[in-house]
Parts: sequence; structure tokens; C-alpha cells
Amino acid sequence: SVGFYTSIAFDAAGNPYVSYLDDEAGAGRLKVAWYVGSGGTCSSTAWSCTAVDNTGSRPGFYTSLAFDHSGAGFVTYRDEGTWQLKAMGKARSFWLKCAIWQRH
Repeated sequence: SVGFYTSIAFDAAGNPYVSYLDDEAGAGRLKVAWYVGSGGTCSSTAWSCTAVDNTGSRPGFYTSLAFDHSGAGFVTYRDEGTWQLKAMGKARSFWLKCAIWQRH
């Protein structure tokens, strides 16, 4: 199933972004989609999509997406398999990941 645990945020230019769990075939991937109008990479070509975390065991639960004042994007989420709370930050064209908390 695609589109669980969604969060929406707008960048400084007012463009919408959505973070969500793509759990098709039980694989689990955290994805981010953004509106481009046309020529996008999602099943609806008005949007582009990218997997920002497809490692671990079903990352992408309980996403929360935001932009800071400089335009950098951030998404927090839980990795269902490892029970880690993770954060991703996008500085320019790439996403950086770190684990914030893990249940012992």
C-alpha cells in the first residue's frame, strides 16, 4: 500500500511536499513527493517522487515534514523494524540520515 503516515509542508516558494510510507509488497520505503506541474516521476506526472530511506526494516512510519527558514527540508519518522526514531535533512540535492533514538 502506498500513502500511509503522510505529512505535508510547503517550501518558502509555496510548493507542496508530502512525505509518506510506500509499503508496496511489504518492502517499506520512506518517500517524499513534490509538485512539479508536469513531467514528474510519480505515477501522476504532476508530482516527482524520491525514496529518501529504503534501508532497514520498513522505514517511514509516522512521518513529519517541515522546512526551516533557509529552505532546508527535514523529515522525522520511525523505522518499524528497528524501532529507531530517525531524521533526514535535505541541504541541497541530497538527503542525510541519522538515528535519534532506539528502543532497547
